[in-house]
Order: sequence, then C-alpha cells, then structure tokens
Amino acid sequence: MSEPAAPPAKRPIVVAFLYTYCAMVIVLGLIALGVGVVMMAFADLFDFDEPEDWMVGGGVTIFISGAIAVIHAVPFFLKRSDASWRTIFGFLIAYIVVWGMTLFTMPLLAIPALLLSAWIKPKVKDYYGVVTPQQREYYSERRRGADWNDGWDEAWDRPRQ
Repeated sequence: MSEPAAPPAKRPIVVAFLYTYCAMVIVLGLIALGVGVVMMAFADLFDFDEPEDWMVGGGVTIFISGAIAVIHAVPFFLKRSDASWRTIFGFLIAYIVVWGMTLFTMPLLAIPALLLSAWIKPKVKDYYGVVTPQQREYYSERRRGADWNDGWDEAWDRPRQ
C-alpha cells in the first residue's frame, strides 16, 4: 500500500498577490482589446479624411493588449512544481521588461518588481517544491582561519598575535 501524499503547504501571500495582479492585468488587457476593436470598427467616425490611421492604431492596440493578457494568463494554468516556479520567475522578469518598454504604464513596473523580490524567498520555493542546496555555516564555532585546505601551511592559517 502506498503512503498518502503530504498535504499541500500553506499558500504564501505572494502567490495570492501574483494571481490578483495577473487577474487585474488580464481585465485591463481585455478592456484595451475592446478599445482597439472600437477604434477599428468606428474609424470613419473618428476621422473622416484618413480612417486608416485609426484602423492601424486599433490593430496595434488589439495585438499588444491581447499579448499582454495572454502572458499574464499563463500562471493560472501552471501546476505547482519547480518548473512552474522557474517559468513564473521568468514571466515576472518579462513583465518588468514589458512595462518598462512603455512610458505611460511605467508605474505598473513596480508591482512585478516587488513580486519578483518576494518570489525568491524560501517559503515560495518550498511551496513550489524547488530543491535548494543547504546554506553552509561558515562561522559556526571558529571565527578565523580557512574553512578548507587552501594549500597554505598551518602557520599561515593561524591567527596573528
């Protein structure tokens, strides 16, 4: 008989903030997508002489807002594993780049930057099952001297008087 699986760890608050942030950006992306459709559909009403400008602008708005909504929807479909932790880590960097490329949405750059700084904490890594090497205690008892054989003789490694 197999052992029962361990209960899932309590979800860190940064994961909830990530989902909230992504949901808000998806909603904003869908609103901008609707604005792009309106720009293309009613281009004649906006400018009688050259409606092509509004149609091209609407197409660009549709493309960019759709792409932003799609890349922010990815974390919702990932299962909890070390690969998904790395994927979300990469997407947080991508979100910073995306918001940094646009000038009028520059304040939104702070949110993924704060999420990224909290994403590398051990609680989040444990929640996603990321295996991390143990930190080495360099100064547990001894405060001076080499912690490994560095090739020097013992007289060199002794404390000075």
